[in-house]
Amino acid sequence: MRVFMITTMFPDPVYSFSGITIYNTMKCLREIGYEFHVVIPIPITPFPLNILHKTARRFRKYPQYSIYDGFSIEYMRYPLLPKYSNYYWFGDTFWNYNKHKLIERVLEFNPDIIWSQPSLPCGWAGLQICNKLPHLSNIVVVHGGDIHKLIKVHSARKRIIEVYNKTDRVIAVSDKLAQQIAILAPSTRCKVIPNGINIKEYELESNKYSDDNRSIRLVSVSNLIRTKGIEFNIIALSALTKEFPNLCYQIIGDGEDKYRLLDLVLRYGLEEKVEFLGYLDNNQVIEHLKYSHIFSLPSYEEGFGVVYLEAMAAGLPVIGIQDQGISDIIRNSENGFLVQPQQVEPIVEILRLLCSDGEFRKLIGNNGRKTAEQYDWSEISLIYDNEFKNIKSLT
Repeated sequence: MRVFMITTMFPDPVYSFSGITIYNTMKCLREIGYEFHVVIPIPITPFPLNILHKTARRFRKYPQYSIYDGFSIEYMRYPLLPKYSNYYWFGDTFWNYNKHKLIERVLEFNPDIIWSQPSLPCGWAGLQICNKLPHLSNIVVVHGGDIHKLIKVHSARKRIIEVYNKTDRVIAVSDKLAQQIAILAPSTRCKVIPNGINIKEYELESNKYSDDNRSIRLVSVSNLIRTKGIEFNIIALSALTKEFPNLCYQIIGDGEDKYRLLDLVLRYGLEEKVEFLGYLDNNQVIEHLKYSHIFSLPSYEEGFGVVYLEAMAAGLPVIGIQDQGISDIIRNSENGFLVQPQQVEPIVEILRLLCSDGEFRKLIGNNGRKTAEQYDWSEISLIYDNEFKNIKSLT
């Protein structure tokens, strides 16, 4: 099957750690005969903003074409001011600026389906292509950003609902997202397909669970934005340092909330306990997870959170938030832990239990590993394959 992909969520030459989820899905599908052409929308800004603005400077580095692990990538530019808030025009701008080129590329590639993610601007562009070429079907994958960020902008909300209602199939990565989509657009044809992991990449460190005097390493992996809840881990750590002087915390990721979190670390005198590692590539993240002991990400706006699965695959007990996407997978106190959002004390109690009882930590970690094995990309890709074939048969 031939798939024309429009996405902003694919690994690229500037930030190779991004888009791993989509890349792994495509790689597994390629192994069973799929072919892909990938288009990535890239905003361009006028001088001097393209020099002064950090994100705009990054976008200047992208090439026009590239090859990533055998996948053909085309970067299509469109004008957009940094921090432009009227997302209703966000989708329109990319489509209007590139519609002739997009139609030309589709006709050249002759795909069976259009696969778009996220909803804006990619899903909107996919929908317009299918309006022009009605023999094609558009499939939009919804991640947390669509619901938790863009949908809060009124003009974007109208456009996203239009995409959901008119797209041939919407795929949500969790039951929580599917429920939210059903409220926004009741007529949406929605199916849940979770994210996955490559379980072979995660070999358990043999002495991970030993109760010696080495440091107990708490770890988080995320963009550093307020809704990820990193501050609650820091405050919880401050309550446990005297009881567990060997407990330390590594934070992998970067973002706009970093300096506020650094101030919090200084306020609680945790400079020797908390380490900010910045962005790491996927292989480096895997290595850090292998040699950590506990994973906590109390994110209260999470569509799915594949990083929880990655931590579970590495044998770490994980802490997440109730009624978020990861609650599809975590069974509280069996293969991980779920707590109420924006609360410190439940995190403190769970960390205390895990730090004081290595055998219990091992039990939860092993149970999590068994759960993660059910979400290998080889299995998830077969679900996508079946869904694509079903949709293709209807056109």
